[in-house]
Amino acid sequence: MPPHSPEEVESLFRGPPTYDEANEPPQEEFEIEDPDSAEVQAGPVTWFTKMSTFGKSNIFIPVRHVIDPIAHSWHAASMWTDRLIGRWVNPLLAKRLMFMFFTSCVIGSVYYFHSDALLTNGLVHLDHEMLKRSLREAIDVDSLQERMHFFGEMPHYAGSVGDSSTRKYVLDTLESASLRSKLDRHDIFISHGGDDLLEIKSANGDVIYTSNLIEGQAIENPSMSQQQPRSQMALSLPGDEERQIIYVNKGSRFDLDKLRASNIDIRDSIVLVKYGIEEPGVVALRLEEFGARGCLFFSEKSSQFSSWPEGPDYPSNAIQQGSLGVSYLYPGDILSPGWPSSMQLQTSLDGAKIAHIPVAAISWDDAKPLFESLRGHGIQTPEWHNNGAPDVPEIWTGPSENKVHLKISPTIEERHQIANVIGSIKGHESSSEAIIVGARLDAMCYGSSQLSGLAVLLEVAKAYATVRYDVQWQPLRSILFVAWDGTSQNYAGSTEWVESVSESLAKEGIAYIDLDVGISGPNFIMQGNPVLDFQDMLKDVRLNDSFSLWDAIDFDDSLFPIPGYGNHLAFEAHTGVPTIKMGFNGYPVPKDSCFDSIEWMNKFGDPNFERHKALADITSDILLELSDGPLIPYDFRHVGSEIERYLDDLYRETDAMIGPQNPDFEAVVSSINNAKVGAKELANAGNVYHTIQQQWLDYANRNKDSSGKLVENPPVSGLRLFWNGRISHVCKAFLDTNGINDRNWYKNHIFGPMKTSYEGEKLSGTFPAVRDALRSGNGKLAASNLDDAMAHVVKAARYLESMI
Repeated sequence: MPPHSPEEVESLFRGPPTYDEANEPPQEEFEIEDPDSAEVQAGPVTWFTKMSTFGKSNIFIPVRHVIDPIAHSWHAASMWTDRLIGRWVNPLLAKRLMFMFFTSCVIGSVYYFHSDALLTNGLVHLDHEMLKRSLREAIDVDSLQERMHFFGEMPHYAGSVGDSSTRKYVLDTLESASLRSKLDRHDIFISHGGDDLLEIKSANGDVIYTSNLIEGQAIENPSMSQQQPRSQMALSLPGDEERQIIYVNKGSRFDLDKLRASNIDIRDSIVLVKYGIEEPGVVALRLEEFGARGCLFFSEKSSQFSSWPEGPDYPSNAIQQGSLGVSYLYPGDILSPGWPSSMQLQTSLDGAKIAHIPVAAISWDDAKPLFESLRGHGIQTPEWHNNGAPDVPEIWTGPSENKVHLKISPTIEERHQIANVIGSIKGHESSSEAIIVGARLDAMCYGSSQLSGLAVLLEVAKAYATVRYDVQWQPLRSILFVAWDGTSQNYAGSTEWVESVSESLAKEGIAYIDLDVGISGPNFIMQGNPVLDFQDMLKDVRLNDSFSLWDAIDFDDSLFPIPGYGNHLAFEAHTGVPTIKMGFNGYPVPKDSCFDSIEWMNKFGDPNFERHKALADITSDILLELSDGPLIPYDFRHVGSEIERYLDDLYRETDAMIGPQNPDFEAVVSSINNAKVGAKELANAGNVYHTIQQQWLDYANRNKDSSGKLVENPPVSGLRLFWNGRISHVCKAFLDTNGINDRNWYKNHIFGPMKTSYEGEKLSGTFPAVRDALRSGNGKLAASNLDDAMAHVVKAARYLESMI
């Protein structure tokens, strides 16, 4: 359907008609289908016209021989009832009481099931500045500090007593704010650290170094609740191997190809690997496929920052723990990959897509003697150096004549209960549509930087509850505040919840705000779907007296789609819910280590807690626009122009990965050029929708009262609700129910992670199937995947055009 002209749409916002206009006969009418049907034959303007003329030509006279028999039957039944009731009570009084009871039941039922519709009455709050000020005043720095100090009192690894205590604290906090709160329970596979052993043995079998792989003491005088847990690699399996050791840098395919070129084979060996941008589970699985029999991970030292306590970096006795989940295939419970664990349908542990070799994380103090045992063996690789640790002047790959004995003994529970905590505020206009704000609940140890997002989430929830009652305000759309359990277990909490509500979420999820970046430095980070364009709001939020968030933003790491993995995956990549991710970084925080403590936060992460306050302020501002904006603030103009930028990046990657000499190169370039046409079509449709948004705002500003409130006339209110009810479906058009390539859990053709990404790739979170094919050198498949992806972009554009 061609879009209406601005003049036609403008006619909707001229206010109620005059008496003469209202009594003029309509010029033409169309058959109107239900707005919820797959296609709307008559546009909103015709529907609006029909609303204004209803009652003029729709009245008909009932046929007498149909009505009379009903009337006679009713009269006979009434007389029989009077005689029956008259034996005990006055029939007239009894009928009136029964009528009042029945009427009360009907009114109560309608209110209970449709209270959002009853409360709407076309009332819209336009003065968001007043609400923003009230929300910011309700966010308290002292409260944020108290929450962070409470979190620092115990370890929080999933399934522990500390995890349970934190969960109860979050639930109590949400309930005390009078939010509807509940626990969302799931049974998943989980593992805990056990008695591990690392030994270096000489050629004659003598033990020359021994370690129990226990992390150094992060807190000098820990309380009973602060006792450090055993270090672990989450989801690890037991194993006992004695093999030669080989250093493989970060374990990428490029690194392994370099070793092969030097005739170094990692088969039947234990490998020493440095953490990189890839998930440790992905690296460990790759090394197992290449024949490795064990794996030891260590964290690279920073060459710019000193180690704790002089600086923010890992000390030499810290252990960076991790997870062996392979999220690029399936996040969530490893025994129910791709479906909710509540279905009670499990795959076998032997068939689970994780590494089945013993894997452990070690400190630099344990890695150093391993490097010393490799000196002079294999090839020297200065480019693989641990740059922040000059105490090992030479890096060699090995293997040497020494052997390493690695024994891993984790505690395994194939079914262990975790529980997300969900607090909600019901929207009074559209209670089924929701904005979700989420942060992780668990951490490998104290997790001060990692749980700072949770502290911010609770403070924002409390502020919304306070303002809700202080000014008698309720958002138009519902808000869910969620603390995700099992984040360290392959993002189990968020994934299992989304998989259990995926159908409704795909229809009614408006946006997801992810706070898992947390606070770990001075640089502000904002990433996400370009349909959620809130850059200008950063200038209005103060970080301190001198700087706004815009002044603190890290442009090298911001304003592009989210790369990599996290709790956002199930929303953006699986159900198409637009996602935005925010937080602070900039320091080499000792994440997944017990040195990520409240002492570290007070000294380096956020000494004055001004970053916590600023993150809470911008979260509450964006949440207000999403939950209470009369029109859902999507910007499809921005999406269209950004997709063109992604396509330019795809051209550069095509040139680098397969090159002009490849016979499929021209096919990919042709697909890219065709794709730009679809991106422009989406941008053009977005321009028309933007015009409608502006026209509604003009109408609202002309008709609002002195307090900033607007009471819409019913036709305009109905038209606005029609737009909101369907606009969120545009983003879902990017989804493919069959999934992308060989990763069917991932449904989003435009936004999602690649199988393999490397440092510096800012747009690795776009066109995942196309980039996967380019990395494999398959230009024909890349072109086909791009054509499929752009078919969904065109579908989104046509859907948007059909609304207007």
